[in-house]
Amino acid sequence: MTNSGQVVVIDFGEARFGPKLLDFAALFQGFMPKNKQDLTAYLNEFLALSGIQITDRHLFLMTVQLWLVKGLLIVINEQASLAGVFQNAIELVSSLV
Repeated sequence: MTNSGQVVVIDFGEARFGPKLLDFAALFQGFMPKNKQDLTAYLNEFLALSGIQITDRHLFLMTVQLWLVKGLLIVINEQASLAGVFQNAIELVSSLV
């Protein structure tokens, strides 16, 4: 935001047309707890706040998994030593599906 209060967008690196669930999946992953005990409560609160219907829960979780696999492939390509972080996140989300 500028000093005059004008909102300015400076990064279009992830800008795309696509399903909104993919954007929600990225947001979900960005704040996802690292332990399984907190994950169910986080998911329920996220669904409620985002407006994603409970009937779309499975589709949303599958989209999150797709987002995490994409991240894993990028990491493997760029820095294989970080692959375990994404693998752990994929296993956590898989436990909810």
